Amino acid sequence: MNAYFDKGLNRFTTGDIDWVNDTICIAGVDVNVYAPSLTSDEFLSVFPEIIASKQFTGCVTSRGDMYVQDVELPAVNTGKTINALVIYKNTGNPSNSPLIALITDSTGLPVLTNGQTIPISWSATNGVILTLRG
Repeated sequence: MNAYFDKGLNRFTTGDIDWVNDTICIAGVDVNVYAPSLTSDEFLSVFPEIIASKQFTGCVTSRGDMYVQDVELPAVNTGKTINALVIYKNTGNPSNSPLIALITDSTGLPVLTNGQTIPISWSATNGVILTLRG
């Protein structure tokens, strides 16, 4: 499942999340440890463990599509399972960093960490990661 968190989507409509000017990040999580709720989860702190996280660069929008450059999650100790990616606005505090989207259906997931960086490429969809138009 790849979907928006309802409260994060609402924050786009109110202007609380600005894809281009805010600090937007991606994190690897294990949804077997915590099963996220798209309707009620609001902040990054709902996840008991963020396995790895990286800030996006090159965030741009065009006609309702949001684009980013490819990223690499930093090296993670061996033995962790990343079976979902979470996109969020980083405020510097997980308890008020709004969740935007959850990605569980993607080539390469799950990943069993082995101490190396984890590349994330959006090239399969020409860099479009989220679409706000219907």
